[in-house]
Amino acid sequence: MQARTAPSLKSRVAPSTESHDRLVAFTRLSDYAPGGVIHETQEVYDARLRFGPVQQTVADTCPADWLAARIKAAAQVAEADAIGARPIHVSAPTTALTHRNTADVCKIALNGMKACSQEICLVFEDAALSSTPAEALRAVREFRRAGYRVGINALRSWQSLRVPALMLMVDCVWINTVHLSIEADLADSVTEFGVAGVQSIGFGGKWSAYGEYEDAGLTHLFKARTDS
Repeated sequence: MQARTAPSLKSRVAPSTESHDRLVAFTRLSDYAPGGVIHETQEVYDARLRFGPVQQTVADTCPADWLAARIKAAAQVAEADAIGARPIHVSAPTTALTHRNTADVCKIALNGMKACSQEICLVFEDAALSSTPAEALRAVREFRRAGYRVGINALRSWQSLRVPALMLMVDCVWINTVHLSIEADLADSVTEFGVAGVQSIGFGGKWSAYGEYEDAGLTHLFKARTDS
């Protein structure tokens, strides 16, 4: 197998100068073309327990409104910076799965914008999906009915990847490349993803090991490192 040159830094998408949100490309292993972008933001959903007098606490943030705002922000950056790579991956808070109105609120988040829901992939934590599989399946169906793609963040755990009904409805999985060589069940799942047409995006990988990643079933890399 011939060695490849690492892709140009141009494959990484520069952030808009007027926003704290940015989109960073993940790269297809087969030809180094952008396979889509991941939305990065300084905004963090606050789901902490609060104590003390009510008047001294901060009002709870509605997960539906928070996620809709992040979807809109990601679409605005893509439009402002003329970023054409799709899909746009947006991390979704765990509580968005259980909040009954989230899918409906997100459905109208892109009204009046050039982007549409089919261009957005909402990525949920594996732990959130695996803790209550039946509830997770219901929520995922609602998001898909609203036109959104759905992905799994399996960087820390990957229990939901063994739920066949769920895997039939997801479009992508985020994987920590370090885990591939030491976790047999994860490696087996990644191999199955390729057959099912699911994007498997490796985080923390090295460009020099692209052949090993392809053999393992990974389809894309995100912020891969070059050997020093």
